Amino acid sequence: MAKPFLLLALSIVVFALLFSEAYSEQETRSTYIVHVSPAHAPPQSSSSPALLRRAYSCALGSMLPERLRRPRPRLLYGYSLAASGFAA
Repeated sequence: MAKPFLLLALSIVVFALLFSEAYSEQETRSTYIVHVSPAHAPPQSSSSPALLRRAYSCALGSMLPERLRRPRPRLLYGYSLAASGFAA
């Protein structure tokens, strides 16, 4: 009777340790909406969506302090009609 209980208890402990380690390694991300002044936004007439994304991605990487660059930031959406800016 003691062996099955010991095996079950050991299995639970191993599973809990593996789960807690996997959980602690997950990246924590935050989402921000950044409003860009139209004077500082890329010109709407000359910017394709790909160029707009590239411009905002470069700006995002350069304006963040080092501690916020991990995990690597990524651009989610660029705004250019109702407002200028991006979500990252």
